[in-house]
Amino acid sequence: AACRSLRRGRGGLPAGAHRLLDGSEFATFTWVSLDNHSLSSSQYSLLTLSSRSGNSRMIWDGLTSVHDDWGSPPTLMDRAFITLQLQIDADSIRIYPLSEYGSITRDSTTYYPSADGKFIVTLDQDLDQTPWFGMEAFGSPVKIADNSQEPIPVSYALYQNYPNPFNPRTKIRFDIPNQSLIKINLFNNLGQKIRTVNLGMKQAGKYEVAIDMGKYSSGLYYYQLQTKDFVRTRKLLLMK
Repeated sequence: AACRSLRRGRGGLPAGAHRLLDGSEFATFTWVSLDNHSLSSSQYSLLTLSSRSGNSRMIWDGLTSVHDDWGSPPTLMDRAFITLQLQIDADSIRIYPLSEYGSITRDSTTYYPSADGKFIVTLDQDLDQTPWFGMEAFGSPVKIADNSQEPIPVSYALYQNYPNPFNPRTKIRFDIPNQSLIKINLFNNLGQKIRTVNLGMKQAGKYEVAIDMGKYSSGLYYYQLQTKDFVRTRKLLLMK
């Protein structure tokens, strides 16, 4: 688990799998794995954001444990927000606000990495009046090589993956001539979509994406570059 105290104006503090970028008020942030994996590799985890008022009624009971003395409900809490950078081995994550019983209180928010495995996440208690947020990670990490410093392409292009055949990792290169929301779709040889890699909004440039298909069986597959203005599909061969 990771725990951090927050004050307005403090940010950019490294802490292993997470980094505090911004925050308000005084609060404690906790990130706990729910499936016995490390934080970066966990599929299910719990984020908790507790304010100073919320913490003030915790009573020590003996040397090693605490119990709450919250008083009559509802418990008063100073609402806080926090913006974090989380390092997670996934191609997307979902954040679910939770009630005191662990049930989901509204639709989830989906986040995509801003860089390799780095997710920028905001928890805002003005929006969600809860200290608990569930997190679910999806897919495998996607490595993105940004070659946007090279000359800007004049047209869209999707190149042949390399190596090909491959086992289990390969690289896909593509060009985009203007800012675009990028997806890489993967299909089996029956044309059924088996995975979507959401790369988010990218500036015009040349890009390279590393894809891991270790959980799939050998065979012919298809990869597709999808933007608002362009769709192109090519073949790739996985040989184990």
